[in-house]
Amino acid sequence: VLAQLNSLGVLETVRIRREGFPVRTDFAEVWALGWAAVVRVTPQASRLSAKQRAEAVLQRLPRDMWKLGHTKAFLRDGALGLLEAELAAEKAGS
Repeated sequence: VLAQLNSLGVLETVRIRREGFPVRTDFAEVWALGWAAVVRVTPQASRLSAKQRAEAVLQRLPRDMWKLGHTKAFLRDGALGLLEAELAAEKAGS
């Protein structure tokens, strides 16, 4: 059973959540939230992997507010709201 949980990524998810990252979201969701801000400064963003695109969006937050897994981004409480505020400020400033 332990091998099954490990292969499904359950143990890794539990470990990350215990570290204080209760919010998890797919890379595509992160990209959908902030793609416009990234494309303005990184025109070749379409060539990046899904993980790299998510990282490019999340770099607007302090590094201790997020972690990347194999297929998902893990965020601390409040990080998503802070990211939305940062992206809105960037949009208003341009």
